[in-house]
Order: sequence, then structure tokens, then C-alpha cells
Amino acid sequence: MPFDDNGWRKLRGWTIWAVATLFPIYQLAIQIGYGSLEKGITRDLNLSLLQSSLLSGSFLLTYALMQVPAGLLLDRFSPRLLLSFSALLCGAAAAGFSRSDSFLSALLFRAALGCFASFGFPGAGLLARRWITGGMFVLAMGLIDFFFGLGAVGGEAGFATLHKVGVSWRQIMDMLAIAGVVIGFLCIIWIRDR
Repeated sequence: MPFDDNGWRKLRGWTIWAVATLFPIYQLAIQIGYGSLEKGITRDLNLSLLQSSLLSGSFLLTYALMQVPAGLLLDRFSPRLLLSFSALLCGAAAAGFSRSDSFLSALLFRAALGCFASFGFPGAGLLARRWITGGMFVLAMGLIDFFFGLGAVGGEAGFATLHKVGVSWRQIMDMLAIAGVVIGFLCIIWIRDR
């Protein structure tokens, strides 16, 4: 039995939701996965314990500071464009972080990652609200949170496993840069604001 217009709209809504949900998964992998890479980063950049702590916290600080501005921008402008550009900028910041040769450059790129990643969760939530109809919105938000948690597990365990088999933290960050670009282009291709 073919889909009617309502069936296609529901399928389109869940597809948009799925693509948008990739961003918060990616965001949490970057945020949490740092813990399994910290020793290599600290050793490679010759960081003190204080510098390593500041580097770790710089993501969360900018992420937290940007939550309200990100929400206001998402309400006012195109979530499609904002999610696309912020994912692309996350990719660029991850690439920059992988090439950092000092505490200051690493700090700036890690803080930039937090800033750009701050659009992921509220953007996915906004698109779920716009596209998931009926009583399914709460399910969509619960699934975003579930996948958000998987991003944390995948980031920590996945990065630790890659690091254990000889993949350097710089190579892992380059992989994250590519993932950010892919997510950015998926957002451009698939997401629609309304």
C-alpha cells in the first residue's frame, strides 16, 4: 500500500530528525572522548596538569555559554543553515585541534569545538518539534537523549579502543573533522526548516 501525503510527511519528519540527531551524538563523542585521549594530548603538547584541566574544561565552558545564544539563533534563523554551518565549523575546529602544537592553539580550537557544538542538541530538539507530529514528539526527544548517551559511550570507549591499537589522538581528531564535514553536508542535503 503506497504512502499517502501524511505518511510521506511523517517519513520525511523522521528522516530530518535522524539527520539532526547525528549532530548531538557527534557533539557528545567529542566532549566525552577527550578523556581517553588526554594522556596522549598532555604528553604530546607537554602540558601541565593545570593546562590539561583547562583544555578539558574549555569545551564545556563555551558549550554552556553558547546554549542560550544558540537557542535564540535557532528560533530566529534557519535551523538547517545553522546546524549545517556549525557542524562544518566543528569539523574545521577538530582539524585545527589535531594540528595544535601548543597549549594556546589547542585551547582555542577546543573552545571553538564547544561553541559550535552548542547548536546540536537544541537544533535537533527544535526540528523534532517542527516535524514529529502527534504524540511522538516526546518519543523523539527521548530517543535524542538515548542516542546522545550512546555518543558518550562511543566517544569514550571508541576513542580508547582506537588509541589502544595505535591510532594517535591527532588521527582520531582528523576522523572527527571528517565526521563533522559529513554531518554538515547531510544537514544541508536532508534538513528542511518547515
